[in-house]
Amino acid sequence: MRLTLTVLISAVMCLQASAGEPWRDSFWLAGGGHWAQRQLVTITADASSGAEATPIVLTVGDGEGQLNVAGQRCAAVRICDQAGQELLFDVRSPGGATRHDGQFAAGDRLTFIATCPSGESVTYAIYSDNPDAEPVVDFLTTQMFSNGGFESGADGLPHAWHSTGSDARHHVDWSSDTKRSGQYSGHVAVDDGAEPSWVQWRQSEVPVRPGGRYVVTGYVKTQNMNGHAGLYIHVHGDGEVILNKSSTIKDPAGDWQQVRLAFTAPEGSTLMAIGTILRGTGEAWYDDVTLEAIDEPTGLSVKLAAVERRDVKRQTVDKSKWVDAAEDWPFRATAPLVNHDAQAQAGVLVRMRIGQMVNMAGQPNQYAMRLITPGGDDVPLMIADETAIGTVDIPAATRLDAAVYLSPKHRAGSITEAYQRLLNSPANLARGHEGWKPNVPVSAAFKTAEGVKGPVTEHGLRMSIPADKAGNWRGFTRMVKPVKPNRTYLYAAWIKTTDATSGVHLHAHMYTGEGKLCEWTPFRSVGNGLEDDNDWTLVSGMMLTPSDCQQVSLHLTNSGAGTIEYDGVLFAEVVETPLKELTYHRSLDQSQPGELALWQPPTIMKVFPQTPPSAEGRPDALRLSAARNEYENAQVAFRARRPIENFTIKVGKLRDDQDRTLPGVTVQRVGYVPVDYPTAYYQSEAPSWYRMRPNREPRCDGWAGLWPDPLIPAEPVKLEAERTESYYLTVHVPADATPGQYRGAVTITGKDFKAIDLPLEVTVRPFELPKRNRLRVIFDYRSGRGWNVHNTREQMNQWYRLLAKYRISPGMIYPEPRFVKRDGKIEMDTSGYDESARLLFDELDCSVAYTPHFFYSFGWAREPRRLFGHEAFSPAYKQAYRDTYGQFVEYAKQRGWLDRYICYLSDEPHDHAEGIAQQLADACDLARSVTDDIPVYSSTWHHIPEVDGHLTLWGVGQYGIFPVDKMVERQKAGEKLLITTDGQQCLDTPLLATERLLPYYCNKYGMTGYEFWGVSWWTLNPWQYGWHSYIRQSSDGKTYRSVRYPNGDGYLAYPGDDIGHDGPVPSIRLEAVRDGVEDYHYLALLRDLLAKAEGDSAAVKAARAALADAESLVTIPNAGGRYSTKILPEPMKLVSLRIRIAEAIEKLMAESK
Repeated sequence: MRLTLTVLISAVMCLQASAGEPWRDSFWLAGGGHWAQRQLVTITADASSGAEATPIVLTVGDGEGQLNVAGQRCAAVRICDQAGQELLFDVRSPGGATRHDGQFAAGDRLTFIATCPSGESVTYAIYSDNPDAEPVVDFLTTQMFSNGGFESGADGLPHAWHSTGSDARHHVDWSSDTKRSGQYSGHVAVDDGAEPSWVQWRQSEVPVRPGGRYVVTGYVKTQNMNGHAGLYIHVHGDGEVILNKSSTIKDPAGDWQQVRLAFTAPEGSTLMAIGTILRGTGEAWYDDVTLEAIDEPTGLSVKLAAVERRDVKRQTVDKSKWVDAAEDWPFRATAPLVNHDAQAQAGVLVRMRIGQMVNMAGQPNQYAMRLITPGGDDVPLMIADETAIGTVDIPAATRLDAAVYLSPKHRAGSITEAYQRLLNSPANLARGHEGWKPNVPVSAAFKTAEGVKGPVTEHGLRMSIPADKAGNWRGFTRMVKPVKPNRTYLYAAWIKTTDATSGVHLHAHMYTGEGKLCEWTPFRSVGNGLEDDNDWTLVSGMMLTPSDCQQVSLHLTNSGAGTIEYDGVLFAEVVETPLKELTYHRSLDQSQPGELALWQPPTIMKVFPQTPPSAEGRPDALRLSAARNEYENAQVAFRARRPIENFTIKVGKLRDDQDRTLPGVTVQRVGYVPVDYPTAYYQSEAPSWYRMRPNREPRCDGWAGLWPDPLIPAEPVKLEAERTESYYLTVHVPADATPGQYRGAVTITGKDFKAIDLPLEVTVRPFELPKRNRLRVIFDYRSGRGWNVHNTREQMNQWYRLLAKYRISPGMIYPEPRFVKRDGKIEMDTSGYDESARLLFDELDCSVAYTPHFFYSFGWAREPRRLFGHEAFSPAYKQAYRDTYGQFVEYAKQRGWLDRYICYLSDEPHDHAEGIAQQLADACDLARSVTDDIPVYSSTWHHIPEVDGHLTLWGVGQYGIFPVDKMVERQKAGEKLLITTDGQQCLDTPLLATERLLPYYCNKYGMTGYEFWGVSWWTLNPWQYGWHSYIRQSSDGKTYRSVRYPNGDGYLAYPGDDIGHDGPVPSIRLEAVRDGVEDYHYLALLRDLLAKAEGDSAAVKAARAALADAESLVTIPNAGGRYSTKILPEPMKLVSLRIRIAEAIEKLMAESK
């Protein structure tokens, strides 16, 4: 690999810039800005040596053949191929340290991956100088193998290497105590008695070329080792390992010994991993690892063009002035609109996501918007699904900073009239009703009609499919062209459904100019899926076209039954622009004209930097009520007119009239984390060295920007001017607290600021919540990708205690029992497990946990894992499972914990795949052959008829994917339900609705609880990035794709190390989870009291009404957990309902005495 790097660097030459290469603008996280500089890189392969996934290394500097970006921000660089498809890159200092933040320096090396067929030339472009560009977080991990001697590093970690598999008994570290040469080595240690694992140091995604011959060497030293240690290589094809080799030593206490691996990369090879091995117990050190390419082809030339620049003029509205009647249009934002071409652009379709602005305005039901250009044009905007669309003319080589205004006092114009204007625009490639054709012959099983009168035209389409003929895709199709690659298109239509049995979306198939399906992600859909009966509904969404796309086949098709009508199909290129500089008019500050505004928003609502003060003014006191053995929060928001240094909040003792006190109030500041793009599951089939970005419409009611989430222990801070901050004041009422009124004071101070004393009043209710949950609530405690949250038992116990404090189970209990087969007999060792289980069950009184992962069968469409080498469901496998599970069941009985366990057998089984439903049924039967005292669970989400009578605990989606009638049917059959919530508790929702409402679904529909797949899983530093990187994933272990999970998915707590805190840091989402569980206990107590009540008193009637309103608060089906404002359109109803329930409990208790 060093050979290739040397050749590529020495081959860089300089050439003149090419005037024929178009200037690109559709890069990720442009921030509304413009890339003013670029350099072209031309790579030529001779006839004998094409390049597949070859690293190109450029040196930063101002000399000939160098990349002229010194002094520029790394965040403001983008690289693309000839089709405009963006690539990842890596930046390293001359010493090998990563440089992903800050500025480029002379001598830095930038690496990207290029592909060039034999005998051809390809051109790549490197763009820079965009002051508005936002930082990217995904960088090229495909890099030259480096730092084999473990010599360079920072923050206690060696550069280029990463560790996997460490836990409380398996350890990795960067050692300076023992080394073969230099100052450092890699070290792995496994405790005596720990289960053998693949704990390791590893370098991943090192590029290799098919047919290339390579040699890996390294040195290993061992001490007290029982097993073997060495090095391995994995060579990957399309996401799967196609070559696996290792070289190890078995000397239990040997001096440094060399291990060597020679191999030829198979056909289809792209990447390799090099890692360490310690399979067993003891210690091993690793040093001086090298990778040598014996005969890699080198017939490539790399030519770097001179710098090109394309600057734009900037026109801005006068921000010191407000639009006429400012009080009527009090909310404003800036929309940057850029045209870098030398020609003016007329009729540009501009689309803006306005959710953040609507939230700032208080989420009004009705509002109007307008866009005013610097030239004074007042552009009408069509508002649909919290997006605003308008048509703007942009002069040549110009950036327009237009002003966007929102008025809650005005109503938007007719959406149908606005839509008709877009429909008839030249930008609409689907203009006119001609060209639509049935995709299959019309028959009795597929009836069609044209000329249907719809809301915007009289040329709509209708199709009808009988219930007994569903199953095949039928409908209308139309090809539209020309379509531009790597561009954003808006796809929309009005749809009406009658008795639709399958979700109706708008579909599209992406094609090349030659009529072939595009290579990556050619099938797209928009819309959330209309079912049953719906009047005319506008369904719309955006899609990013692939880099080889030139035409699109629009599909108005469906595989279900029913009657579906379509009208006014729109497919047009749009420019999506962010809204920046959100602000509001000073007239909104009149309720609190002083230098600090203060108010108490309900905790169900999130507070943002741009949130204006409450119109109700400053409260005369902060008020809370809580039951005994309950935590309750007050959220307090602040907005300063000027910066306030050393801003501090302190809370005095809470005392009643008998001088009894409550424990001290916890004060935490709500931190903000950035989100780059609203939530959905995003997928890509592109190779891993391409930049992957969301390519379709989000699936949530959030937006890009800063989001409140972590709860940071309060310390003196600087309160910035015109930026809203919020704090949580948490009161804990012990179980033995005396009911009544407790009073204290909140003191707010700052430098050169007059202190404020605000009364705090807490009402302690005369009833107590149980210590052990009546709901089974599980949030999996797990190590995140690239993170480890349980290096030590102390750290693990910190997490266990935190989760118990929030009435949550960690799911799995670590360390797991060990099962060892000796002399034909299987033995179980629970020594480490027993200590953790006693903490959770006996001390913390946790109500539920999963049985050990050893008994987990399979996930998705994968095969069950083997047991002791036995194939799944073979006689030997079944016997081994019964032996091990039987031992664990007996252990749980002896400890008195049997009723706490759930046997999690399968995660999201893909029952559409052949044999998976039967595989799940077999796994259930096997577990139940040992005991029926532990429910067997699978997060099926939907109903799978083949496992009726086999599965005893269903994991159901709460939004309607598992129909209510089927829930009732399975409950009547004696089976139980648990809500599965993966992807439903993202951080970019304006309300904490799902977290709070899940127990209300349990209350109404009889679920026993709910589970979430992770509380501590991060792919990036969650303090810096509120989203996830793309990860490679396969449902069957054969076909791989890259997936980005929803923002904040998999975690509701933060690692404390980054802020100097000992232990995990909770979030406002975690607080809402606990609030919801405590709500459930209120409802359960009220039901219990009502069941014992006699007569039809006013208290009884009030209790019944409160319970009925609690049930009416939620319904299935619904929009889904990521649409908080849809599932909880009136959040104050929940706030007042909680008080009514508490008062109803008190009245029934008083009446029963």
